[in-house]
Amino acid sequence: MKIIIIGLLLAILASLASGLFFLTKKNDDPTKLLRSLQIRIGLTITLVVVLVAAWFGGFITPPPPAS
Repeated sequence: MKIIIIGLLLAILASLASGLFFLTKKNDDPTKLLRSLQIRIGLTITLVVVLVAAWFGGFITPPPPAS
């Protein structure tokens, strides 16, 4: 489960970096920037769904309260 979560986080960071690259590049083609944003949103939604499923499935648990 940790590998999936870390992989999704790395993919989100890679999409963020590519979006930054396309934003700073002097090009009049906004479709690459838009596609990077769409991928990042999709990956983020997937990450939230995986985290909620892992929570309800018992794969991840909250830390015990501090005493």
